[in-house]
Amino acid sequence: MLSLILFLWLAPLETTVAGIKISLVSLEVPVRVALGMLLVGFYLRHSEAPWFEPALVVSGLTGFFFLLPHSLGGDGVDRFRALAHLLELGQLPYMSYSLVGPLFSSPLYWLGKVVQTPEWWCSRFNVALLAFGFLALYRLLAFPEHKPRLLAFFLILLTGSMFPHHLWFYFGEVFTAVWVAVGTAAWVTGRPRLGWTALIIGVLNTPAALPALGLLALQRCFQKKSPAALLPWLLAVG
Repeated sequence: MLSLILFLWLAPLETTVAGIKISLVSLEVPVRVALGMLLVGFYLRHSEAPWFEPALVVSGLTGFFFLLPHSLGGDGVDRFRALAHLLELGQLPYMSYSLVGPLFSSPLYWLGKVVQTPEWWCSRFNVALLAFGFLALYRLLAFPEHKPRLLAFFLILLTGSMFPHHLWFYFGEVFTAVWVAVGTAAWVTGRPRLGWTALIIGVLNTPAALPALGLLALQRCFQKKSPAALLPWLLAVG
């Protein structure tokens, strides 16, 4: 129920759900106000419950996965075609984008051979990826005093950032953002191997992020007073 209210409140006024076209254009103001009041009432009634914010995050992700009218979109089409070419023909395709991100969606591609279609699953890959990122960040950063702020941060990402737009499509930005965030969180919490591995994966998907990784490596180099800290960046460059 909460997922449906959130979706109707945030969704375009004309959309298609399960093949059914829904148009609320003529009722824009009263519909938005009524749904907003429902959300406020729900919040006032349950906001103190320990399950409330986690339920909002899960409901938001569930709504984005099942209710948004997903498509491959823009360069997502190129990424999907390259992945299909590699998996179906066993040949490495030429593409102007990195193939690292699409490779991680290979299980969803094969799942689409059994349930729905590969396009259906791959267009939802970024939602599953963001859910993984939230879980990883929660495991890494959810110290008792940080849990409320961390959950609030997740809700802001779901409702007040560019993530909802990118979750509609098979774009590559979410992959880079999630892996870099997880890598940085692992790095600052004393898990350097996990951190550098995640950072390198994220940067390989978007080579333009190499200078930023270089600055992070330099900072670590000065902090540890050892040039060995530059090795992960050199590996990513290579």
